[in-house]
Amino acid sequence: MPARLPGVRPLALDPVPDLVGRAQPLAEQVRAHARLRWLVVAAIPAAAVLGREVLGFRDLPLAGLLALAGAIAAYNVVLLALLRGAPGPRRPVGLRHASVALDFVALTVGLWLAGGAGSPLVGLYLVHVVLSSMLLGRGEALAHTALGFLLYAGLAFGQWGGAIPAIGPRALALGVAGARLAVPVALVAGAGLLMFATTMVARPVVDRLRENERRLAAVNAELRELARLRRDFLHITIHDIKAPIAAVRSILTAIRAGHAGEVTPELEAWVDRCLERLAGLSGFLRDLALLADLDDRALRERAEPVDLGELVRSVVEENRDLARPRGLEVVVRADRDLPRVEGQPRLLREAVYNYLSNAIRHSPEGGTITIRVGRHDGGIRVEVADDGPGIPESEQGKLFQEFARIRVPGRPAGRPAGSGLGLSIVRRIVALHGGRVGVVSRPGEGSTFWFELPAAGIPTPVTPPDA
Repeated sequence: MPARLPGVRPLALDPVPDLVGRAQPLAEQVRAHARLRWLVVAAIPAAAVLGREVLGFRDLPLAGLLALAGAIAAYNVVLLALLRGAPGPRRPVGLRHASVALDFVALTVGLWLAGGAGSPLVGLYLVHVVLSSMLLGRGEALAHTALGFLLYAGLAFGQWGGAIPAIGPRALALGVAGARLAVPVALVAGAGLLMFATTMVARPVVDRLRENERRLAAVNAELRELARLRRDFLHITIHDIKAPIAAVRSILTAIRAGHAGEVTPELEAWVDRCLERLAGLSGFLRDLALLADLDDRALRERAEPVDLGELVRSVVEENRDLARPRGLEVVVRADRDLPRVEGQPRLLREAVYNYLSNAIRHSPEGGTITIRVGRHDGGIRVEVADDGPGIPESEQGKLFQEFARIRVPGRPAGRPAGSGLGLSIVRRIVALHGGRVGVVSRPGEGSTFWFELPAAGIPTPVTPPDA
C-alpha cells in the first residue's frame, strides 16, 4: 500500500450526503432559482407590451399577463421568506420541489394566455425541464416532468373540449378548440416525447457535472490539508534552524570581540563575511516564515482601519539606521486627510519595509530615497523611489516572482541581492488586501516601486506633511 502523509485523507468520492449536510447547498439552489425567477417576472410585462405595441397582437391579454407576473413575484417572496432563518434540513428540499412545481403551473397559465396549447411558446417547457433536471434527482426530475406533461395535456384537451376558453392572439397559435381529436393528441404526444427525451438526455450531463463537483470539493479539501501541513512543516523547520544560527552568530561575535584570543585583520574579515552570510540566512528564514503566515486564513481576517501615512513614517523611523551607514537620505511625503485602508498592520508594515530595504540596497551612497503616500484612482498609493541604477524593461516582468534573480546594471555578476522573496511577499500582501503592485524604472534613471490599496472611506486625523 503506498505511503501517504499523516492526517491527509485519500482522495475519494463521498457517498450521497445526508440531508443535514445538503441543507446549505440546497438552500443556495433555491435562492439561485429565485433570482432567476425575478428575471422572468420582469420579462413577462416587457414581452406583453412588445407583443401588443410592436408586433401588433392586440388580442394579447395584457392584464392577465401582468396578473401572472404578480402571482409569480408573490410566491417567490413567500418561498424566500420560508427559506430565511435557520430552516431544518428538510425544508430546502420541500421548497425546491414547491418552486419547480409552481413554475410548471405558472408556465402553463402563461402558455394559455399566449394562445393556448398550439402556441409556439410550448418550447419553454423544455427549458424548465432542463432546469428541473439540474435542481432535482433523477426520479424527482421525472416526476416533475410528468407533472408538466399532465398540465400541458390538461390545457390541450381542455381547450379542445371547450372546458378551457381560448384566450390570447389567434394568429400566434394553432387552433385547438373544435379541431379534430388528432390535433390535441398530436400536440400532447409531441410535447410529451420532447419533454421526457430532454429529461433523459439532460440527466447524464447533470450527473457528470455533479460528480465533477464532488471530485473538485474533495480535491480542494485535500489541498487545504496539504497547505496546512506545509505551513506546519515550514514553521517547525524555521524554528529548528534559527537556534543553531543564533548560536553560531553568538560564537562568531565573541571571536570578533577578541574573547578567543587575538583577532588579526584577516580573521576579522573572515568573521565579518560569515556574520553577513548568517544575517542573510536569518532574513531568508524570516521571509519564509512570513510566506507561511500569508497562507493563514485567520491572519487575513484580522483587518482593521490603518493610517498608511503614519505607518510609513513609523517604518522609516525604525529603519533609518539601515540607510545611515551609506549616507542615504529617506524623505516621506504624505498627503493630508488621507482615508484609511482596511488591512492587517503587521503585513502592511512588512510590505513597506521590503520596498524600503530594496531601495536602500540598490541606491548609491549619498543618494536619496523618496516615499510618497497619496490618493490615486479612488485608493491610496505608496511609492518608493530611488536613484539607483534602474532596471531593464526585459527584467521587470520577473521582479515580483518568488526567488527571482534579475540582472541589474552595476551589480557584480553572481552576487545575490537578498533572498529573492521580498518583492513577491509585497505582491502577496497587497493582493490579500485587494490591491495591486507595480514598478516604473529605466536604466540609469532609478526605480519607483508602488502599491495601491482600496480606501476604507474613514478620514485620518490631519497631520502636517513631511518636507
